[in-house]
Amino acid sequence: MVKSHELVVDLGSGDKPFWRADVCVDKQAFANEHRFTSTTTTRSVGMYIDSDVASTPFVEHAFDFSFCSHLLEHVEEPGTVIEEIMRISNRGYIAVPDGMFEMISPYPSHLWFVFYDKGVLVFVRKSKNMQAVLRANRKYCWYLKYIFQKPVIQFYWNNVIRYRVIDDIAPSERYNGSSKPDAEGILIVHYISRFIIFLVRKVFYRSKGSRLEGIYKHVNISHGDGKVLHSTD
Repeated sequence: MVKSHELVVDLGSGDKPFWRADVCVDKQAFANEHRFTSTTTTRSVGMYIDSDVASTPFVEHAFDFSFCSHLLEHVEEPGTVIEEIMRISNRGYIAVPDGMFEMISPYPSHLWFVFYDKGVLVFVRKSKNMQAVLRANRKYCWYLKYIFQKPVIQFYWNNVIRYRVIDDIAPSERYNGSSKPDAEGILIVHYISRFIIFLVRKVFYRSKGSRLEGIYKHVNISHGDGKVLHSTD
């Protein structure tokens, strides 16, 4: 439960940011290649900051709550990003695609299979051969993804995120992702989601005003919805 006075950051906010976010962080250098809709980053929700999520420009424990949805499976070093999440926030929410679901429907820009084992988030690096085999064979089991009970791992954390990274693949054999969008994206669902985000925010969001002034390490920020700042890192 996020209280009305608490500061919230959305890390990897993309095209459908968390409606409650006071600050949204995404890296413009990645463009929109990681999204199945290939739509642009939303920069009009909260304060938008262009920054690498592995090295954000915020002071320690700047936020009461962090929201990180469908980001960690895309990044080269998920452990580094998780450490950064714990550095800048006190608690939060994480969502990643389940590794078993990823095997049924492997997404081109996902670098990791992710599993949740006894409270530990486990990342297993994909190889080029594994990705190619799974993509080639998904046509034989496409129907399974529609009956998969838990396609997404979701959990709340407090103080500590337990994780393990398994990457024993030779650098030359690692799967490094593809910017080719998947044709399975349903744009109408995406636009409906964005509309709901803006509607809910318009009705329920309350600006934090001066509380935002102390979060940024490098510059004095001015607050207000839609403010765009670029990291000086």
